[in-house]
Amino acid sequence: EKYALPLRDVNDADAIRSKLIKNICDAQIPGIAESEKRKKLQFVVVGGGPTGVEFSGELSNLVKEDLMKMAPGVSSSIQITIIEARDILGSFNPDLRLYAENILNKSGVQIVKAMVK
Repeated sequence: EKYALPLRDVNDADAIRSKLIKNICDAQIPGIAESEKRKKLQFVVVGGGPTGVEFSGELSNLVKEDLMKMAPGVSSSIQITIIEARDILGSFNPDLRLYAENILNKSGVQIVKAMVK
């Protein structure tokens, strides 16, 4: 819970939004160390199921469409990563999985195949 936020309901979504806004604001503080800025702007989604894929895509859209206008210096530093043990959207049709993976890659979302303990 110290480093991760669940996404199960509206209250969780509000907590994630608050954390995102806080990190983005903190990253704009003059004089912040580059290493600290990178930490604050690296977002990792564990799980490539429907929720993780949709969240990552929406976060990428937020960065590209809204933050690019409001905070261009920060938006270019944001990294979004999905960690999934197998293929994203594993229970879906293979064509849909490939399509989603291509769209996420084009939007700058990195997909990492790994197990999280």
